[in-house]
Amino acid sequence: MRIRHALLFVLLPFSMARAGEGSERKEGERPFEPGETLSYEIRLLGIETARAELEVFDEGAGGMRIRARARTTGAADDVFRMKSQASCSLEEASLDPELCRGTFQSRRTLRRREIRFDKETGIIVERNDANGEREQNRIQLEPGFEGVQDTLSALYLIRARLPEPGEGLRFRAVVRSKPVQVEAKTIREEALKTDVGTFRTAVVQVRIFGEVDEKTTREAYLWITLDENRLPMKAVTKAPIGSLEARLIGARGIRSGTTLAQR
Repeated sequence: MRIRHALLFVLLPFSMARAGEGSERKEGERPFEPGETLSYEIRLLGIETARAELEVFDEGAGGMRIRARARTTGAADDVFRMKSQASCSLEEASLDPELCRGTFQSRRTLRRREIRFDKETGIIVERNDANGEREQNRIQLEPGFEGVQDTLSALYLIRARLPEPGEGLRFRAVVRSKPVQVEAKTIREEALKTDVGTFRTAVVQVRIFGEVDEKTTREAYLWITLDENRLPMKAVTKAPIGSLEARLIGARGIRSGTTLAQR
């Protein structure tokens, strides 16, 4: 399992953003802007195994770019020495991805991936390179398709369009060169205790439906703050042994006034 999956396994839909109790964010306004940086600690069986960072950049011409970087730490780094990076260029208005790239490297493996979304023709082209072995796949959808997400781009979409409790949302995503259906559902609101305070969060269950191989994570849970920042505070998914958990440990470039839960 790739070390970034606990944080990036979110492939999300397109409903209107909810304001949330106590939020001052206007409908249609993004909860993130260029300059935002979020830092995460990733733990396996309660032990820190990796650190990750998410960043937002301005690309001009009505677009933005998001980037995720992760690498193993401590004893896990001594054994595996894993690091990964992923980025997506997004349409600013719709947050749909146009081009996504990723790399994953360990002591024995080097993998690269590129996926282009061409709405005009309805074609998605995915290129993979694993230790020098190259493969290209073309996925034909309807011309003018909308809302087809990659893993990283979808994480930001859920922040912008967080569903109401009890509501389920479906959309399409590309997983290992196959189009699949994804459902994201806010199952409850919860007070999440952290080292820096207690936050009111929406707990979102994300599930993949369709034919995917055994290496693909099918389910994950996210805890998203209900203030104007919509911060992903926590993410949990199953690992081959136990569970993998990512927790937010630092944030720069966010709006001030993150709302703590009222006890």
